[in-house]
Amino acid sequence: MTLIRQNVKARLPGVGGVMITEKRGFVEVDVEGGIVLRFKKVDPKYRSSSYQTRQQRLYSNQLPLFGEASVPTRLTVGYRLDPTATQLVDVAIVYPQGRVPLWAYSIMDAGGSAGAVVPLPTPDAPVQPAKVSSKLRRAERKERTA
Repeated sequence: MTLIRQNVKARLPGVGGVMITEKRGFVEVDVEGGIVLRFKKVDPKYRSSSYQTRQQRLYSNQLPLFGEASVPTRLTVGYRLDPTATQLVDVAIVYPQGRVPLWAYSIMDAGGSAGAVVPLPTPDAPVQPAKVSSKLRRAERKERTA
C-alpha cells in the first residue's frame, strides 16, 4: 500500500478537481467533490477484505460517515495480485454495496490487455524483515528474571 500512497501523492497533486486526503486512516482521492476513490486489494470477485468496523460498514454501504452532510459516490480502485504477490493481475473500479460489489469494471480489460500480467516495480530501498516478538516468550523471560 505504501507504493500506491507514494504514487498517488507524487502523480496527482495539481490535477484539476482532484484532492488527496488521508483523514480516515487511508488514502482517498476526491474527484470534484462527487466521487471518492480509495485503493484496496480485492479477491477474484472484486470483494475487498476489511475488518467490519462501524466506519467500514458505513463507508462500504455508501452511508454518511461521522459528521458528513452529503455522501459522495465511493468507489474502490481494486487491485489483484498473482498467487506469489509479485505481479499485478488486474485493476478495477468497484462500486461497493456492503460486502458484495454492486458492479466492477476492469481497467486492464478496457485497455485491451485482459489477463496481462504487469510486473510490480521494485522498492527503492531494500525491504527490512519484520520484527517478530512473542508475548509468550516475553512472559517466560519475565518469570525467569523475577
